[in-house]
Amino acid sequence: MKKFSVALLFIALLVQGVSSADLEDVIARAKAQSGYYANLRGSANLSDFEALLKQLDKQDTYELGINASLTPDSPSGNSSIRLNPSFSYSSGSEDTTRITLSAPMNIVYSSPLNTVSTYAPDLSVSQKLRIDAVSDNSSDYAKRRARLQANSLAEKIDYQFEISVCDSLSKVLEKESALLTAKASFGKSKAEFDSSVASGLITEGTYAYNQKASAITGSEKSLRKCEYEYDTALANFKRLCGFEYEDLDVFTVPDFDFTALEQGNTTVAIALLDKLSAENNYAILMKNDGRALNFDASASLNIEDSEVSGYAFDGSVGYSDSSWQVKAGAGVDIDAVLKKNYPEFTLSAKYNIGSSVSQTEKLNRQKALINMQSKSYDYDLALYNYRSDAMAMASNILAARIELEKWKMDYDNVRIGYANEKRLYENGYYSELEFNEKTASFAKTENDYKIFLLSLRKLQCEARILNC
Repeated sequence: MKKFSVALLFIALLVQGVSSADLEDVIARAKAQSGYYANLRGSANLSDFEALLKQLDKQDTYELGINASLTPDSPSGNSSIRLNPSFSYSSGSEDTTRITLSAPMNIVYSSPLNTVSTYAPDLSVSQKLRIDAVSDNSSDYAKRRARLQANSLAEKIDYQFEISVCDSLSKVLEKESALLTAKASFGKSKAEFDSSVASGLITEGTYAYNQKASAITGSEKSLRKCEYEYDTALANFKRLCGFEYEDLDVFTVPDFDFTALEQGNTTVAIALLDKLSAENNYAILMKNDGRALNFDASASLNIEDSEVSGYAFDGSVGYSDSSWQVKAGAGVDIDAVLKKNYPEFTLSAKYNIGSSVSQTEKLNRQKALINMQSKSYDYDLALYNYRSDAMAMASNILAARIELEKWKMDYDNVRIGYANEKRLYENGYYSELEFNEKTASFAKTENDYKIFLLSLRKLQCEARILNC
């Protein structure tokens, strides 16, 4: 897929204002003071914590335990204390290693001067080695998936919050324009009505008077509605950002390039991991038949009244698969008192009569095959959707660039025109009411331009979210 880049270039336009703020300052301040944003970051941190928890599966395990019992005044007249401390270790790998160490002891006494103690420490080691098996990588895929999701969520939260701030600012500007227009319209209508009554053009109680008075009442209601909506927009902004709204300057949206990622975004990467995991699971079911070599070894020592009375050594090697279990072993018990050895040899075999692949295994393989095909389709679809969205984003950016050029020219013309109107007003060419209307019209155009610039900033965030 070809890469494409479209730069959005914006020229800063400065206007004078009282208690004005730049968009970047507003966003930075909102991230520092907003409780809503803090909650969003908390959810991202939780996702990151869950990703870390997934790193803990299939880790080596250690166990330490002790069993103890006391039997006083037994029927034989003796009392005994039994202790069995133990320690075990198991590796987290599929070729499992297990080591167990125990040291049981038994102390029997009938009086302080007649005590018999026995100790039998034992050490055993076992090792399982799989033969020509497909490794189960599902845990690794799950870890990588969780990490990708956590990182992507953290980035998206930042951009989505910036979009929310832009939406809130746009709503304030929209309601501000409506309020200014309503104020100017009501002021002009009220002044014209008062002037007509004062000059005697209309008199109270006439149809014309009642009609205009009704229109004035309707205009005032519209004004109150605009005031309420503006106050609501201000309250929503404060609730979102954590501080009062200040007049927003006409601002510059920083230059940025949008480049489609050749391999897709996080959604595509996660779909790929799911596909690989399904392929791995299918390969395991198709190839792994349980073939393994098993090795076991143990050594024990028997001690009575501080003297070694015997030893024992055992070892075995075995082979197992879905049908066979074969095991050969040898051991020796050594009586240290009688100086005798007692060797022992064992051989065992077990064969599972029946089909080497059960009906359940066949169904599981078929299910795994269908799942693998489904995940492959999901990956292809995710990549296709990303590339389609990336092309649409490039088209939107191009359209925004063209619209921006038009807006710059229109705003410059309106600003120059308003400056001329202001000079004419200062020279007495316009009345205050007429100039208020022109001021409200200019403020609406300027706010509309700011809303458009905010939409560009939102587009910038949406492009970055697309690549998250």
